[in-house]
Amino acid sequence: MDVDSLLPGQDISSTLFQNLRKSDFMIVLISDNSNNSKWVMSEIGAALSYSSERPQFSLIPVVLGEPEIPDTIKHKLYLQSISGNIEEVIPKILESMSLLLGRREARKEKSDNIKRSTDDYIKSIISDLEIKQKNSKRTYYLWNVIGFLFLAGSAVYLLSNVSFTSPHVDMKSLAYSLIKTGLALSFTVACSRYSFLMSKIALDESMTLGERIHAISFGKIFIQMFSDEFTKDEMYKVFENWNTSPKNTTERYKTDDYDPNLLKVFKELVESIKK
Repeated sequence: MDVDSLLPGQDISSTLFQNLRKSDFMIVLISDNSNNSKWVMSEIGAALSYSSERPQFSLIPVVLGEPEIPDTIKHKLYLQSISGNIEEVIPKILESMSLLLGRREARKEKSDNIKRSTDDYIKSIISDLEIKQKNSKRTYYLWNVIGFLFLAGSAVYLLSNVSFTSPHVDMKSLAYSLIKTGLALSFTVACSRYSFLMSKIALDESMTLGERIHAISFGKIFIQMFSDEFTKDEMYKVFENWNTSPKNTTERYKTDDYDPNLLKVFKELVESIKK
């Protein structure tokens, strides 16, 4: 990192790390003088720390003379000029750089292919979710209509069966009529309640799908802007909450919400009519 490129007041450590994120490799010169420099040791530490997060990043040690090798890089293969003349190792440095740049181009090509595949995959997921969202909206409106029809039917049935009777009306017939009307109303109201519940479930599903589409669209923009700077863990965090295959929203509701007495009411209605 060129000290002249720093502005007064800039933090050297953070600037170093930012520059490392833009690099594929770092060449560090090891000599007696560098071993006594806290800045060189700091840069080596930062490079090693970054390479642990981004394995494709490489640190190339170049040893000039026969200084003591810092413990932090003893495990790395290094280039060396015993005489301390850096020109002796320049061809090997260039060869190493060429090899690393070739690997970078291969990674870039692979990354571009992954980006294209990811873009196609995201488009497919969003398209599929949009279709499901439209279907959920249609289902919502359909169940609403069915619910209102049941309510209207119960009102019509009630009005058509209301009669003003005299005090001498047959009480048995009146009781039968009231029971039959009550059961019929219970059945239609239960059906209406069930319809509105299914309508609510469809609406919840539509809203959930809408939120998921928004999250995936935001993730897509985020990837397009910052994918070149992502580490593996950072990329995973972007994807982990997309949840493109959620549990059905019906699982949020209890079994009792579906009115389990519906069939029982219908059976009682049929039995009363048979009598």
